Amino acid sequence: MFSISDKSKKIELSKEDEASLFSRIFLIYLNDIFKKGVSGNLNHSDLGATSNQDKAHVLYDDFMIQWKEEVKQPKEKRSLWYVLWRTVGYQRAIFGLMLYGIYAAFSFGPVIILNRLTQDLQGTEKLSPKVEWILVALLFVLPVVGSICQSQSNIVMNHIGIQFRNVLINVIYRKSLRLSPSARQVSSTGQIINMFSNDTNQLQRFMQFANIMVIAPAQIAVCLALLYQIVGVATFVGLALMIVLFPFTGAIFGYMTYLRTKKVKVTDVRVKLMNEILNGIRVIKNYAWEQAFHKKINVQRMKELDILKQLAYVSAIGFTIILMAAPILLPVVMFFTYVKLGNKLDSATAFTALSLFNLLQFPFTFLPLGLAMYSQSLVSTRRMLNFFIAEELEPYIDTDDSKEQLDGCVIKLTNVSSSWLTEEVVKLTTPNIEVDNKNHDAEVKKDDKGIEMVQLEEGKTYAELPTIEDTSLEKVDNNNLILTTSDNIPVDKIYINRAINTINNVNLDVKRGQLVAIVGSVGSGKSSFLSTMLGELHLTSGYVRVLGNVSYCDQRPWILNATVKDNILFGKPYDEAKFNSALHAANLYDDIKVLQGGVNTEIGERGINLSGGQKARVALARAVYCDADVYFLDDPLSAVDAHVGQHIFNECIIKTLANKTRILVTHHVHLLHHCDLIVVLEDGSIKACGTYDELSKSGLDISKLVPQIEEANKTDELTSPRSRTVSEADYEIMVAKEIESRSRNNSISNENNFLNNDEESFGVQVEKVLLSEESYNNVEIIEQKSFEYKPLTITPSNADDSRIRSESSGNRSR
Repeated sequence: MFSISDKSKKIELSKEDEASLFSRIFLIYLNDIFKKGVSGNLNHSDLGATSNQDKAHVLYDDFMIQWKEEVKQPKEKRSLWYVLWRTVGYQRAIFGLMLYGIYAAFSFGPVIILNRLTQDLQGTEKLSPKVEWILVALLFVLPVVGSICQSQSNIVMNHIGIQFRNVLINVIYRKSLRLSPSARQVSSTGQIINMFSNDTNQLQRFMQFANIMVIAPAQIAVCLALLYQIVGVATFVGLALMIVLFPFTGAIFGYMTYLRTKKVKVTDVRVKLMNEILNGIRVIKNYAWEQAFHKKINVQRMKELDILKQLAYVSAIGFTIILMAAPILLPVVMFFTYVKLGNKLDSATAFTALSLFNLLQFPFTFLPLGLAMYSQSLVSTRRMLNFFIAEELEPYIDTDDSKEQLDGCVIKLTNVSSSWLTEEVVKLTTPNIEVDNKNHDAEVKKDDKGIEMVQLEEGKTYAELPTIEDTSLEKVDNNNLILTTSDNIPVDKIYINRAINTINNVNLDVKRGQLVAIVGSVGSGKSSFLSTMLGELHLTSGYVRVLGNVSYCDQRPWILNATVKDNILFGKPYDEAKFNSALHAANLYDDIKVLQGGVNTEIGERGINLSGGQKARVALARAVYCDADVYFLDDPLSAVDAHVGQHIFNECIIKTLANKTRILVTHHVHLLHHCDLIVVLEDGSIKACGTYDELSKSGLDISKLVPQIEEANKTDELTSPRSRTVSEADYEIMVAKEIESRSRNNSISNENNFLNNDEESFGVQVEKVLLSEESYNNVEIIEQKSFEYKPLTITPSNADDSRIRSESSGNRSR
């Protein structure tokens, strides 16, 4: 369970940071951990705190300073390696390499000493007893000092690897929060998760072999030089054998890099696919589609498994047979050549040469492994570098509190136009549509906003030239114009691209403490309007001001896997009076009584053990407890019962938040007379704005302006005690039965059509809905053509135009 707490904790030093220099050199500070491990099971607390040098927040600031300098370089010269090395410091890596160099140098000492002592025993070279004892003592001292240097070098390099991983995870997480809607279209969830789990680990694993890889060429060179002094020209035979093996080594590394890159792409698809299946698992279970989806995910798994098998074969053949066999073949070839040249192979020569061959085996084995790790880490750094340079949301909200004195407005929008996607991203996914008019040549021109328009009827009607199909928008009827794709497939629809024309030329002034209602039909841009004021869209033109702290309640509540109390506090210190006030405002007292643990009840992942209304009210209580200056409430009354909605509006929005600035998206027209200002949206533009009396006196009928609201309110006046919130399981079962029934009548897509959709974008996500009891078995279903995650909203079917509408939150094309 995830828990958020604001309790101040005493800063705890790690065992390594507390240890003395002597303890660090000989690793004595680890003795307590070893003793506890022998006596019983080790707990996480037994390991102590993380070393301060490895903490992500310590490294993040330094990384961002270096990254800002790196992005100034041309794109082709940017390197994530340079940023990482400058973050942790080159001097630490050099120190680690120096320590390993000392170990490598000392490792040759026993070999040379063994040669001298062997010659002394053979009588070839007579040594004094004093020299003999010195050499014997060095046989003990040199390995001990070398072992200490090796362990300290490994500690330094492992610290650097951990620091690389920790800071990169931190940067990836923060970057994913700042991605623009356009960048989210390119970076999938699977790709981000893969970078978290695999790419960062790849860099950490490489650093474990970095010191060996760097020093190994020098070790090999020294070994060959010593061998030349012992066996002479026979050394060149061994050197020739190594040179012959180098092309094979390069080919192996190149092919492994190719397989690694291919595997990463397949893994991204599999992780994304699995994530979507888990999100829609309830619907899959209701349809009994487990086997079909099992086959679908197995296709991706088999692709990934085939690549892993190829990697295993290449590794086994390349490393085990070719590279690891080389140190064994070298002494055989060199001794054979040495004897054939007429030399006598004595014990001193044999033992010394074999000792050098043993030293040669370790760098010769791990050098290819280190190079393989390096090639794989290059793939990972390129992926992360491309992610880090992805487009971010540019802050455009003016938060200067002094501006309120100018016009008294807390929220001010002037000629604001915004979009979810940029035209550059849309062009990447735009089909090549050609215009063919049977009766006359279609004329293409631009309107006053620069939007390309195509003539539909000669001399009369123009519509925007289509760029990307959006099935949530209205079809333009045209009998004369025939659109064809690049594959000459007729297209009978023309749609305005709301992805790049989301909010258009909006002006709004809101003073402190006002209650502003945002109303409009489904797809009119209400949620996108709030997102614009939150700074989540691309601002194409205009000025946006939002002063003070902001609290936002989304249509889809975000719930932590924590207790009810932690979800409401959300890291803030506990205040009993404020907490009880938030519970009362959100009408959660009755729900708390039902829950077995009360406010300490653990909420499951994504609020699985709460109904839709309960999740909405927990999120609302969190917003109330936050005590912000400005509240953006995205239709909080739609997911709750009628009497609960009445309570929330009266006790929370009207009373508890009376002194706050509130922007309320709602479908309840009869509540609008309580609002200080009413904004009617249509197709991303403000169609009407004013007080309830002003709109009424002007002759505007809000219900007629928003026909969906009028019909919805015929059956929901927030007074009917019979309406209730359908539980998530009951709702999905009801939807599944209805769709299954319609499927048999060929009124919606069948299972095969569903399964044949793009394997990277499918699934269904449903939300809790308000539904009258008498309407359970009388719901009209309309085909949902896009299988991206879009919530289904049900309205009672006794209204004339009731239907299930597919709407992403506020027309969010991301």
